[in-house]
Amino acid sequence: MKKHKQLQLYQGDIGLLEVTKLPQGARLVETGRTVLAYGESSGHHHVLHGSGVSRYELAKGAELVSYVEIAQALNDSGALALLEHPEHTTVQPPGGRIYKVLRQYEYRPSALPRRVAD
Repeated sequence: MKKHKQLQLYQGDIGLLEVTKLPQGARLVETGRTVLAYGESSGHHHVLHGSGVSRYELAKGAELVSYVEIAQALNDSGALALLEHPEHTTVQPPGGRIYKVLRQYEYRPSALPRRVAD
């Protein structure tokens, strides 16, 4: 197997961090079109499209952590997985990989950290 560097992709307040495998206990929740983050201030969503896209969730305490798997078949067939949001440039994550979905947090010294939302 060809080794490659761990890939990190970002679109606004959403990031995709490549991981080597799905964590134990992650459950499949969606395939195909999947919303990675709902827009709270603009109403626009970060949506990952592609027939070989699967989204998984894993409960970590009170938080749900999402993972997406993009099938290698998308690379082989020339099809694309697209991460879209109307206010950001479209991102094309490579297939044959698994990504942890990251959310950006805002740090304020006088309060608890809070999620940034488009």
